[in-house]
Amino acid sequence: MTQRNESSGAAAAPAIRTWRERIGAGPDFPLHAPNDVERAMEAEIADLRAHAARHHLLPLNEDTQFILGRPNFACAGIANRLRQLGHDIQRRAESEQAAVIHFLLNLYQQHGAAWRERASDYLSRSADGKGNDVTTVTEERSKLLSEGDAVNVEPDQKSLLGEAA
Repeated sequence: MTQRNESSGAAAAPAIRTWRERIGAGPDFPLHAPNDVERAMEAEIADLRAHAARHHLLPLNEDTQFILGRPNFACAGIANRLRQLGHDIQRRAESEQAAVIHFLLNLYQQHGAAWRERASDYLSRSADGKGNDVTTVTEERSKLLSEGDAVNVEPDQKSLLGEAA
């Protein structure tokens, strides 16, 4: 069996160096010994497990069901507010639904149980950045902080994310 050294094959050299680094082998260490393959595989498995631990599925609990189960007609109010805050959302029910669910799910992923408060804070900030509210969002805020199904009615009657508190 022929051993490759560091200078043989320019395309293979980066991969060999990477595996040598992974298994802690010097340039004179044979690459095809069974122990080396085992150590390289164990290193790869450890990397994959670490990656899987960082990129896991969200739990299907009350909060995620509330976010993912939003019907498209219940997303229009939040989508309009997101547009006022500078988000580019097409004026189609499906696009509004996707944008709102994406927005809320990202907040849940970043802040856990505090996602409602963070969403409420974000939606209540001013669009001009100077503290001058473009629209009244107190109803949106109260609806976001409470649970329940939103319906397509006037903002002063129902909140965007649930029943008015």
